[in-house]
Amino acid sequence: MCAPAARRPPPPAWTWTAGAVAAALAPLAVLSSRQSAQVAWIGPPGAGALLGYVVPALAGLLCAALLPAAARLVRSLALALLILPGGLLLLSSAIMPLYVSRYVLYEEAGLALLLGAALDHLWRRRCHRRLLAALAAAGVLVALVPVGLHLRGPESRQDDLAAIARAVQAQGRPGDGLLFMPGRRRGWQAAAPAAYAGLVDLAVREDPRASGTLYGVELPPAAVRARMLTAERIVALRAPAGEPADAAPVEEVKRAVLRAHFRLCGTTEVHGARVTVYARPGRCDPA
Repeated sequence: MCAPAARRPPPPAWTWTAGAVAAALAPLAVLSSRQSAQVAWIGPPGAGALLGYVVPALAGLLCAALLPAAARLVRSLALALLILPGGLLLLSSAIMPLYVSRYVLYEEAGLALLLGAALDHLWRRRCHRRLLAALAAAGVLVALVPVGLHLRGPESRQDDLAAIARAVQAQGRPGDGLLFMPGRRRGWQAAAPAAYAGLVDLAVREDPRASGTLYGVELPPAAVRARMLTAERIVALRAPAGEPADAAPVEEVKRAVLRAHFRLCGTTEVHGARVTVYARPGRCDPA
């Protein structure tokens, strides 16, 4: 007699869950792809970003290796949460830079799960309990104290709005033109509007308050060019060095007019921004 055909095991719950989540998110992914300009400012990941991904991933793999076979579900779920989000964004950055650590901050929950599971396993096995308690306490202090101090300083923000305002006040003169490059940087002035008083925003058609938007509404490229050509000096608020240039037509016009008709007088670099003064040839000297 022939042996009955072996039944194939049913697909694991993980496969069904992942498939259902992917199918549900597919429409959102398609719609979001039409708004890629919102992340055009992201540059390639640097050494700090890579180190910030690799070190927690290695720590998570080490903890996973300590877990028993019975903890397969915890290990697979936590490793996927820790490694996949940042890893996929880093790989995609070879085509289009998309990796920003705060976008995948939730993956640290995977590391927390692995650390907790590994400590619990070793504790149950009575493996040097006093040493484990001391290491856990030291790890908490090392991990949290520097981060807590860092978060309380201006360097923890993407940009230092107070420093930007001081640079604008120091470099600008009443009647100077003002450019935000790109226009979304106009949100900087909301933190200290008095610092920008007396400067003429050359690109704005409706300011944020009048338009009910965060960045305001800018004039079309031809109108921005015409207004720039009426200025003698322009204070340009730009992104930090290394950030990709915005490819919008109005931003290309701003850069082209500055190159062709103005001279760079000087740049003040602050955290997250550059405040640059441009002037007509021969007009860089202070009044």
